Amino acid sequence: MKIITLHQPWASLVALELKRYETRHWATDYRGPLLIHAAKRVMGFSERQLYLSAIEDGRKLGLGLPPEKVPFAEQLPLGCIVAIADLTKCSQMMNLPGIVVGWFEADPPEGFTIIQDKSALEQAVGLWEPGRYALQLDSVRSLSEPIPFKSRQGKLLDAPADIVALVNEQLKEVA
Repeated sequence: MKIITLHQPWASLVALELKRYETRHWATDYRGPLLIHAAKRVMGFSERQLYLSAIEDGRKLGLGLPPEKVPFAEQLPLGCIVAIADLTKCSQMMNLPGIVVGWFEADPPEGFTIIQDKSALEQAVGLWEPGRYALQLDSVRSLSEPIPFKSRQGKLLDAPADIVALVNEQLKEVA
């Protein structure tokens, strides 16, 4: 199992299932369970605004975000594991100028993600630029209790056995 560190509000937006792709300048061959770690870095004003806007957009899309499940921006956890997802795909982004959303009736060319095919919400919560990579996150499960962990942003890290055990314990309680 691997860990990826995201700054807030992006980590919580994944946990709330408002962000299904993590965008990076690097690719990975890893596929499988991925722990979502919120960095200790405190959010700035623009990040708070992005969070509030994404929550509002998610509600408009009918994504079922009851107020009791959506923390205030100032309460987003820092320095801890907040969710687990399955990393199912990593593909390079490409731009097709003038193409409207949903243009491809089938899948895009092998190994690529078409930027315009992503929703406005998804584009707002990631850095979608040609040549970068989109890590697709499926089957996201939020943790009921964030697990403190010290990590660093960058490549995927191996998850320590004690953290994996704590995550699995929480997942069993939910099942």
